[in-house]
Amino acid sequence: MSVSQARALLPEDSIIGVSCNNVQQVKKARQDLADYVGIGAVWGTTTKTLTNPIIGVRGVGEMLEVLDGTNIKAVAIGMPLFQCGIMLFHGSLHRGY
Repeated sequence: MSVSQARALLPEDSIIGVSCNNVQQVKKARQDLADYVGIGAVWGTTTKTLTNPIIGVRGVGEMLEVLDGTNIKAVAIGMPLFQCGIMLFHGSLHRGY
């Protein structure tokens, strides 16, 4: 369902999010004025079969750059442990300059 379809069906103050697995999907979510994006999966899992490629921490960083200057919130999908969260923040923000 598109963001515009969801907005037409839901109450005016509803928060609408979009799951994104690549930069193009984040750009579309930004264009469609989604309230937030779920980015991932960042890491693999043994609890279910993933339907999209694992993006890793660098993929998260690339997608977050698309959201710079917007009010769109983002959440990383597939962060199983606290240590992974630390690696995510470092890996998605550090460009190695």
